[in-house]
Amino acid sequence: MKVSNMNTLIIYDSKFGNTGNVVQAMTLALKNYGVVHAVSVDEADIYTLVNAHKVNLLIIGCPTQKHNISQGMLKLLDTIPPQALMGLPTATFDTRFTTPRWFSGSAAQKLSSLLNEKGAHIVVEPQSFYVEEAEGPLRIGELDRAAAWAQSLVEQLATPA
Repeated sequence: MKVSNMNTLIIYDSKFGNTGNVVQAMTLALKNYGVVHAVSVDEADIYTLVNAHKVNLLIIGCPTQKHNISQGMLKLLDTIPPQALMGLPTATFDTRFTTPRWFSGSAAQKLSSLLNEKGAHIVVEPQSFYVEEAEGPLRIGELDRAAAWAQSLVEQLATPA
């Protein structure tokens, strides 16, 4: 796949703006590689968006809330038919506290499992970006880390297996 022709779709939920800030950093980094559509979970219909934009990479993220995926994201994922995302390169992320995952939970881990059940091809381990407090802010350096992570996804997809 040619890196400059990527069509990336990012679907996210953001309660206090931290996840939205991570998405902005990713979007800026990915614009160098092609078209990027960032859509809030409230505006998203995954199946239609994936097909309409001929997506090469789907990135989905939300805050970890009570050890789980946000309610808005769960509701959206429930609308996706089984195997609807068959083979689609997908990556997941969350925003959460820096405490160990077994203590805080990880929405990204759960997103990966649910999307895998829908047929998505999870291309990397789920990623967490860290907040200082429940309402933020993000820890220093997390936006740079988010941009670098997004770039690494595109580079990985462009590299032949």
